[in-house]
Amino acid sequence: MRLVKRINAEVEAMSAEIKEELPKIYSKELIDLLFYEFYTKTVYIENGLSVTRKTAVNYLSSLEKEGFLTSEKIGKGRIYQNKRLYDLVKYGQ
Repeated sequence: MRLVKRINAEVEAMSAEIKEELPKIYSKELIDLLFYEFYTKTVYIENGLSVTRKTAVNYLSSLEKEGFLTSEKIGKGRIYQNKRLYDLVKYGQ
């Protein structure tokens, strides 16, 4: 399967999983932000969804807790990686 098709399939799969496990935070816009790059930051969620910093942090924490993202502290900030997207592109899985 071509990479674009695999990425689209992963978008659909993760979208369905988030909709089921975290229905209060699910939105198409959130999914789009999670697949825009391999990682995201609180400020990207704040700006992209027009939510407060607290809400963005809560969304990212919930997504990490449920295993959709992994985080890493870099300097004073924290990045959240979409490991499934990263692995798909890196390893073709």
